[in-house]
Amino acid sequence: MWYEIRIENIERYLEEPVSDFLIRIGSSGTYSEKDVVVGYIHEKCFRKDIPEKVKAFLKRLSEDFPSLKPKISVKKIEQKDWEEKWKRFYKPIKVTEDLTIIPAWEKINKKGCIIRIDPGPAFGTGQHPTTRLCLRAIKEVPKKDDWNMIDIGTGTGILAIYGAMIGAKEVLAIDIDPIAIEWAKHNARINSVSEKIRFSDEPLENVSGSFYIVVSNIDLDEIKRIFPHIFRISERWIILSGILKEEERLFRSFLEEYRFSEKKISCEEDWICFVLKK
Repeated sequence: MWYEIRIENIERYLEEPVSDFLIRIGSSGTYSEKDVVVGYIHEKCFRKDIPEKVKAFLKRLSEDFPSLKPKISVKKIEQKDWEEKWKRFYKPIKVTEDLTIIPAWEKINKKGCIIRIDPGPAFGTGQHPTTRLCLRAIKEVPKKDDWNMIDIGTGTGILAIYGAMIGAKEVLAIDIDPIAIEWAKHNARINSVSEKIRFSDEPLENVSGSFYIVVSNIDLDEIKRIFPHIFRISERWIILSGILKEEERLFRSFLEEYRFSEKKISCEEDWICFVLKK
């Protein structure tokens, strides 16, 4: 079962922030049409306080945009209904010239690197700018022979899968949500990289060893909380997204107590990705 969160009377210029908010509170994906934004959250990930959080967010938005008169509805839908609606709006996404993300149910008719994703209840379909920013950064950072990678908060497993596809000798994908781990394993299987990825629902605090690339696409508060452990396990490159442009100065200030030989920032829409060289 899934929960469909439907928000009506949303002006086109506000569709993106509303979609971003729904993803932040647990939506596996969103779509927009005719002044309506719709998000889907799996029942196992749905919390009782979510409707109130959405109402509070829309109230704040209405204070900034007085003409806005949003209407919210939340209802349960069957798996079949969700799949039929999601398939209408989840289309192939070209991330780079060589990388395309396609829904698992579509036929492969493109050249280059193809990642097939069955989104399920987890985050990471390529729809969100932060996922695309991380994928590009993983590709662009210089690699050594026999490099390894850890994906913190793996969601659908998309970043871990890409690392395995482009040559990582080993990838560790962690997520404290066991549902996400099961879905990431499923996506690894359909992309034929299961043997190169180790999955775990252990928290980062329990992870030992070092990783040439550490990547995490989560929100800023969680990044700051676990950053000492990110720094501890990092051998060379740290890639971080889930950070808004307006949070850049705050995070730069936070990083001042850590030493890096290089800091790069890339942007897409309202989101940024930090690439740090240790």
